[in-house]
This record gives sequence, C-alpha cells and structure tokens, in this order.
Amino acid sequence: MNARTAGERLIAELARRNVPSYLVELNSGLVAVCIWHGLIARADGAVIWWQAPRLSRRGHPLATYAHSVTGAAHRLCDQYIRARESHIVPPIYGDFRAFWGPLNMATDQVNTG
Repeated sequence: MNARTAGERLIAELARRNVPSYLVELNSGLVAVCIWHGLIARADGAVIWWQAPRLSRRGHPLATYAHSVTGAAHRLCDQYIRARESHIVPPIYGDFRAFWGPLNMATDQVNTG
C-alpha cells in the first residue's frame, strides 16, 4: 500500500470513530493526517507514526507508531479525546484579539480612537 492509500484509509477509519481529520501530501512520498492541534499522524505506506500532544510519564515527547490502519485509528482516537480535553485551540475565525491578546494592544488603541 502506498502512503496516500494508507492516509485515506486512516481518515476513513477515524471518521467511523467520529474523529475529524484531513490529508496533506508531503514531500518525499509521505502524507500527513491532521487530526487536532498538535496531533498529526504521518504515513509512508508501511508505518503510521505520530507524536502525541501530551508528554510521557518521564516528561518527554510521546512518539509512537502502528503498522496497521485499524490499530493506529484506535490509538489516535484515544489521543484525540485527550487532546481535545487538555489543549485549547485558538479561534480561527473569531476576534483576532482573542488569539493575539496584548500583542496588538497598541494597534487596537490606534484603530479604536
């Protein structure tokens, strides 16, 4: 199986579990399946690997992999639930001040009077 097929199968398997995701083709024949802020799986057709947004028990980045699409989807689903509970995603379409905060204070004062 090639990387794109593995990515598409992973997206389908995640969708069965009500986990939204999308595919991005990378250079060198790899694909990325974007699931949540900080939770991105990569596939080369033989292996699917990702780094969880949380740290391991030892305080290091938690990197893991799976050889099957079903196994990866099962574990990514659990990580997706944890990521949603603990990682706030900045608003994309909302008020820009909610994202940038005090960085734009000077321009906000100029623009508002």
